[in-house]
Amino acid sequence: MKENTDWYHLEGEPSVETMGRITAANVHPARNVAFWVLGIVHAGRRTIQIGERRYTFTPGDYFLLPPHIEHGGIETDAHEVFFVHFHMAGKRLAPPSRLRKDQILLPVSGQLPKDLDLFRFVDYLDKQRQLDYAGEQFLAVHVKALLYQLSAFMQNKQMGYDRGSLADEIFFFLSEHYGDQLGAERLEKHFHLTYRQLNGVFYRRFQTTIRQKLIDIRIQHAFNLLVNGESVAAVAAKTGFSDYFYFLKSFKRKIGITPKMLQQKYFRNP
Repeated sequence: MKENTDWYHLEGEPSVETMGRITAANVHPARNVAFWVLGIVHAGRRTIQIGERRYTFTPGDYFLLPPHIEHGGIETDAHEVFFVHFHMAGKRLAPPSRLRKDQILLPVSGQLPKDLDLFRFVDYLDKQRQLDYAGEQFLAVHVKALLYQLSAFMQNKQMGYDRGSLADEIFFFLSEHYGDQLGAERLEKHFHLTYRQLNGVFYRRFQTTIRQKLIDIRIQHAFNLLVNGESVAAVAAKTGFSDYFYFLKSFKRKIGITPKMLQQKYFRNP
């Protein structure tokens, strides 16, 4: 698949015109349509020219054909593709230079995240539509969720952040062991790199240090325990804070109120 720099910003709520699954051996029809076409290649290959550019899509790829832009097939392809035709506001833009998590930014060609079974997801939506279980709003919400998933994956890829990277592994390790005493020595022993190296990798991915992210993770878990009725002292111990007063200080800095004040919001007699 040829790399490209054509990115689009999709805005507002999608309106799904049709969707389905096609298995065929043909040349993609030449057309200029008034809606977006999202195609997800499940098997075989699909060759398409979009404007002046030519692409070959294989299983695990998607293509996004913008409205009012000429596109057509190049060769006869044996393929199986899930497709969604939808209306949505959108505009062309330069490739993003930073993550925009709350926006749908997509190049016209890309890959599916391997840790999500989007084939099954789209097949499920299509079956709900065929059985007349899904209304327009149901389809719109789920198609938008699908676009957000693709956007998050492709934006991270554009930034050089791959799922399953060392930085992600460090994050998951922190999330699983936040209640332990996680010093530099333990991290170095687990990942076989110096703490400085680990911190550098982590900072490039998350724009924060390992230590600060660990505090954030601990505070989030502390919040959840507190609103479920745990005592402040027990929560501090369970979330890895060996210094009780440092826990109080960190919690207030992050949440804006003390643990006691938080519980007063949830319980009459904490």
